Amino acid sequence: MSSACEVRLCYARPLQQLQKVGCGVQTIYEEAQEVHQQPIARAECVNLCSVESDTAELLTGSSRVSRAASDFTAEFFERVSWAAVANNGEPFIKEESYRGRSEYLGGSVPFDENMVKPGRETTYTNPKASATDLQMLRDQGAFELPPISVQTELMASFDTHCAPWTPVVDPKWLDESAPRSMLLLQAVFLAGSRVSKAHLDYGSSEVFYRRAKLLFFFGGCDDPLISIVAACLLHWYNPVGPEDVSTDTSGFWIRTAGAMAFQIGLHKEPLPNSRDRGLRRRLWWSLVVRDNIISVGVGRPRTINLRDSDVLPPSLNDFPTNNFKSQLFLAYCTISKLLGDTVESHLRQEISRQRRVDLENAVYRWAKQVIPRLRSSVAAQDDAAICNLEVQQLLVMYFVVLTILHRSPTPGSVPPAASLVASSFIAGIYEEFLLRDELRYLGPVFAFYPLCAGLSLLSSCRYTHLQGTAEHELTVMKLSLQKLSERWLSAVGPLRALNKLTEKVRELGPFEGPSPTLDPDATSFFEGFDTKLCKQWQAIGHSSEPTSGTTGIASTCTMADIQDPNDALRSLDAPPGQQADTYDFASLDVSLDPFSNNWEGAGFDWSGSWLLNV
Repeated sequence: MSSACEVRLCYARPLQQLQKVGCGVQTIYEEAQEVHQQPIARAECVNLCSVESDTAELLTGSSRVSRAASDFTAEFFERVSWAAVANNGEPFIKEESYRGRSEYLGGSVPFDENMVKPGRETTYTNPKASATDLQMLRDQGAFELPPISVQTELMASFDTHCAPWTPVVDPKWLDESAPRSMLLLQAVFLAGSRVSKAHLDYGSSEVFYRRAKLLFFFGGCDDPLISIVAACLLHWYNPVGPEDVSTDTSGFWIRTAGAMAFQIGLHKEPLPNSRDRGLRRRLWWSLVVRDNIISVGVGRPRTINLRDSDVLPPSLNDFPTNNFKSQLFLAYCTISKLLGDTVESHLRQEISRQRRVDLENAVYRWAKQVIPRLRSSVAAQDDAAICNLEVQQLLVMYFVVLTILHRSPTPGSVPPAASLVASSFIAGIYEEFLLRDELRYLGPVFAFYPLCAGLSLLSSCRYTHLQGTAEHELTVMKLSLQKLSERWLSAVGPLRALNKLTEKVRELGPFEGPSPTLDPDATSFFEGFDTKLCKQWQAIGHSSEPTSGTTGIASTCTMADIQDPNDALRSLDAPPGQQADTYDFASLDVSLDPFSNNWEGAGFDWSGSWLLNV
């Protein structure tokens, strides 16, 4: 097989010199030989240049070329780039399938997987895209790219708001001076379009997703690492909530990527001197993170069981440079796993007292050790505002863990104070997201977190002296879901659920007795955070002064600051004809009718009712 470097050099020659009328396999073979002055396996060129014989003329730029030449351009671009993209000009090494049967086979008769390794005559290679597939891909525009200005915008959006959470795309892979994987490009454009602040006249996220999906299944990608990276990015599409069965959801793609990862042994620790060690480890832990987040958002089992893996925890050595983004990803991996472990314990009904204590200790250490380091380095970053947004997203996850760990043990029971305070912190952070118009930069799981916090806030509404504050925060959660629903339809169900449950909670009437208060142990989970974000902090009976410390979110303008202090918080159930105060936000869209009595239509998985004890 020719090296990726040879392939890159061959493709680097101006396309006009290769796109000759009547250009065929023999011509391309001779051109390639001429370019790098070294022999290339003829069979390899034949595989890469299986063009159609149809010579209907097409217009490419200012040159008229044959269909065969055009077909070759598309095939060559798509097929040859796999090796070059994945290895940046280094020799391409084919991924081997991982087999672990020697762990349980053999015994007195030794067995080694190399014994069944196929010989050259039986080696399997991925089938190349057929002429029919290529025609279908062309008809669907799978090889089309947006204008350069749109590409720049989408890549910038991806790099800013997606790559920190999935650091698996080397910037060199997207360099225009080198051949680029069309599958990877379309996946990156999809992810970037989901968090772009610009309105794209060129095409919607659906267009990029359809192209990437077609290329994934019909494009004949030879590099499984690129395929796994692309599948990992396609989770950004997620067009429906988990109440719908679909092959386009984040859950489908994480399972697809996970299955491929096991095939090539990503779940095994790479050798210390392996060339792509850092990439493989980052990719593995990105899959683990996505698996945890998706499991939390839909209430379903995780795909990856880390007991089946011996990959060491992620470290700064896995990254080309030690910077804020690499530290952020390490923190993200830890809190994602803690959140996934918490949900799994509830789903399996294994949340014993000791298990809860273990999770509390782990999340407490994370907050006290990791967050201060991140916060202290935010101000020194050139993009401090973006970095602060990223830390806020981590803190939302932290408070979600606390909300779930301290939820009401049974329906209708008195809610623990820690759950009320944690949900109030979440509302405060989302309030800042709204005020800064930052919800557009968040991933699909951020439609689940308002549901989690909103259910706890509904409990606060049953305390007379907390009702006004809680209803204000509940409004924030509903407005956030309404805004998120413009990009993520999975936010529609939680919004309907909160609207429905709001009416049910009002029918229950207020709790008798005083509201719960934080004990010293529970208070420690919130020490060092800016309690200005938590409107229930003072009402529940603790210090009204914001605690100082590096772990808190930087003090910013909140809705409480821009309100007229003489205006009391009005209840959500304002008298007829009087609109409830939405605190300078757009009016809440109440056209989303409650979902009758079918709880499965809520936009999330209700299995086990592990979250709904309000």
